Amino acid sequence: MKSVITNVCIVVVSIVVAAGLGVAMLEGVLRGGGLKSGGVPWIAPEDAARDAEIDKVSGALAALHPFSFTDLIHAGLGSNETGYRVAVLSDSFVWGDGLLPGQPWPHKLQRKLRDSGANVSVQSWGVNGWSTRDQLTFLKALKRDHGSLDIDEALIGFVTNDLDMGDIEQRQTPKIPIPIPYFSDWFPLADAFLTAHLQGVYERVIDPGAGYGSWEAALWTEGNLESYRSVLTELRAFSLENDLPITFVLTPHRPEAAFFAPKYQALKTLLADVGLPVIDLLPAVMDQLVEAGTPPLYRELWANPGDGHPGDPLTNVYAEEVAAVLRTRGTDRATASPVLAVAQQPCDVGQITAVIPQPVQFNFGPESYLRLVGTVSYSGGTEEESASRASVHWPGGQSTVYQRDVLAGDAPRVYDRANSARTEPASKFWADVPAAADFSALSLRVGTMAGCFYVAPLELQAPPVNLTDRG
Repeated sequence: MKSVITNVCIVVVSIVVAAGLGVAMLEGVLRGGGLKSGGVPWIAPEDAARDAEIDKVSGALAALHPFSFTDLIHAGLGSNETGYRVAVLSDSFVWGDGLLPGQPWPHKLQRKLRDSGANVSVQSWGVNGWSTRDQLTFLKALKRDHGSLDIDEALIGFVTNDLDMGDIEQRQTPKIPIPIPYFSDWFPLADAFLTAHLQGVYERVIDPGAGYGSWEAALWTEGNLESYRSVLTELRAFSLENDLPITFVLTPHRPEAAFFAPKYQALKTLLADVGLPVIDLLPAVMDQLVEAGTPPLYRELWANPGDGHPGDPLTNVYAEEVAAVLRTRGTDRATASPVLAVAQQPCDVGQITAVIPQPVQFNFGPESYLRLVGTVSYSGGTEEESASRASVHWPGGQSTVYQRDVLAGDAPRVYDRANSARTEPASKFWADVPAAADFSALSLRVGTMAGCFYVAPLELQAPPVNLTDRG
């Protein structure tokens, strides 16, 4: 009996030692960059932390935008600039999940068009989690609340989860921890790797309906496609009613034709049925990037090592291919709405004052800007004057202010995503100016529908603070 117990103990100890050595070897392999080409997208803790820091920067900038976009304010609504004006609507692919401000593909698209001399301006309207239905709701709210969209064309940056109608539950896969004390402290990479694979086993064996993949697959079933058709039909009606061309741009996030081609074909059939044109970027992605990454995850194409959203290789392809289309449209279709007449006479009644609590400096790609979020006080004129346009001026330049109804006091004027209603007072305004501008000489000019204008120096109550240092 004693020898049996001894043998059992030897076997148990051997198994524990072997398992420990195996885990230590796994940790070493992972620290050396190995095992990143498998089918389960495990994320190393330091990569996840770096991704969170990147999104924190973009999130801070979006928090200073009236619609939570990561776009420049002066390239946004109410620009009234000549040329062909395009808005790109999408979800995290346009908001820039995993990317810094200025890196999402519509921002690159704008720079490519500008550098080529094309008379096209691009506005980037993206919010994480937006579906096509959400984008349609936003367009309707803009038209309702502002009277004009101030764009000549809308591009819908299509992602394969955009068919979400809100009625298919996405069941989360539980995190299955390794039941060993201090395991994640001693072997953080092995812990992340094994936990991710245990979640994969759970989805395949225990609950095949759980997880993101199963949820997205359910969006492409025949019943949901028919529900999605109603959104496309409504989108086409909106396009016709507002004389606004709407084009779908299909943006695959990896060069995998077997996954995307059947879905895109089903979508293109629906789009053709309702009369919406499409730009399919899958052929370009396949042609240019099929050898650029390691299947099936193609991590080399990610936004960063901790985020599987499109990174530079993909966003460069998106921007270049769409730029080729828009260069032609900027020449052939440059029929932008006429610029509102600039008031030439100062108003002889009433006055305004404008205050900026503190400008925020940020980098937008290779350029640096100040974001101005301020308020206007209006007195002495009519109870609610109507503004035709507003702009911030400095020696040598000007930037259009987003919010034109700045003279309307506390009347609500800003769209809120949650309820499609105006929530911010009209007296609040947003603008971006180059960081090199002389901000000691900034002024706000507001033209009215009556044909006169008000001018007020912008009072900066505190010096600019860097976006990354902002409380």
